[in-house]
Amino acid sequence: MPPGTDGPVTRKTAPHAPTSAPGLGRALLLDGVDDYVSIAPQLLNDLAQGSVEANLWVESFIPNVASPIIAKGDVTLTQFLLGISSNSIVVAGAFGLDGLTAPASIPLRRWTKVAVTWDGSVRKLYVNDLLVGQDASPFFPPNDDGNPVKIGRHDHIGGPFYFHGRIEDVRISGIARSFP
Repeated sequence: MPPGTDGPVTRKTAPHAPTSAPGLGRALLLDGVDDYVSIAPQLLNDLAQGSVEANLWVESFIPNVASPIIAKGDVTLTQFLLGISSNSIVVAGAFGLDGLTAPASIPLRRWTKVAVTWDGSVRKLYVNDLLVGQDASPFFPPNDDGNPVKIGRHDHIGGPFYFHGRIEDVRISGIARSFP
């Protein structure tokens, strides 16, 4: 069980990849069809309201498709979503009504570091430690429900969306750090 979680980590058929980003551990290889990791809701529920940070490495295999990296919610309610496509990065939440999309190059089949921070008033999106977008937002991830945090899957009213590629070194915390 990852540090800071109170519940079990459930893996849905996601095997470990044989290779990973230089200097990192082993990556999750997700097939874009039905692989994802489900983590107990406490991962976000236990964070104090007011700030959140998520940062990780991704290697995407599919061009020009919106791909969920981290999501919390269900088909009727998006509470938190961090996603990428080959030309953008997005964070959304507040019942799916509040989103920030920033143009950014996310190259295919190359490890890329992505991150989002929210300090209680400003959201920031980063790609390879460079700030690519920010806005003032009252959005905050809800921390009071039983929906699990999902790595590589977003439950949408139009059906689930999955990430196709590798994800590694996922870090989620209640401290919104600044990147170089």
